[in-house]
Amino acid sequence: MVTKRLVHLMFAVILVACSYGAGGEQNAAAPSTQPTADPCADRESDTARDQAAETALQTYFDRMEALLLDKDHPLRESAEGSEVRQVAHARTLATLRQLDAKRKGQLVQYLWEFHLVGPVSSGESEPGAPVVSLAGADLSGVTLVHPNLAGAFLVKANLSGAQLTLGYLQDANLARADLSGASWFRRV
Repeated sequence: MVTKRLVHLMFAVILVACSYGAGGEQNAAAPSTQPTADPCADRESDTARDQAAETALQTYFDRMEALLLDKDHPLRESAEGSEVRQVAHARTLATLRQLDAKRKGQLVQYLWEFHLVGPVSSGESEPGAPVVSLAGADLSGVTLVHPNLAGAFLVKANLSGAQLTLGYLQDANLARADLSGASWFRRV
C-alpha cells in the first residue's frame, strides 16, 4: 500500500515538473543557453518543432492550392519566369528549410502529384520548364522512391543523405547538386 502511494506521489511530482519546468524560479527568470538535461523540456521542444513543421507544411499546401485555383492567374497556366512561378519557387524553398526529411518528401510528393515539378507539356514538341523549380531546394535526407522527378530542375539542390530511385530521375537537371551520402536505388 505504501509503495503504491509512493509511486503515485512520484508520478505526480514528475507531472508537475514537466508542466512547470524542473528548474524552478531561477530558470524561469534567467533562461540558460546550455543544453538541458530535462527530458520534459526536450520533449516539449521536439513537440513544438514538430507542430511548427506540420503547420508550415499545411500552410504551404493551402497557399499552393490558392495559386493553382486562382481564376485570373492560375499557376499551372503561367508563363515560364512569371511572377506567380517565382512566388511558388520562393515559397517552396522557404517551406523546405522548415521541414524534416519526412515532410520534405510529402511536399515533393504533392508537387509530383499535381504535375508541377516535371517538364510541362504544352502541346509543343519540346516540353517546357517545370511549373515549380526545385533549384536550390534543401532536400537533404529525403526519401524520393516513388515520385517521378524525370526532367525536374534540381540545380544546386541539397540532396545530401537522400534516398533516390534512379529511374525516376531520368533527364533531371542535377548540375551542382549536393549528392554527398545519397543512396541510389534502381526502379523495379
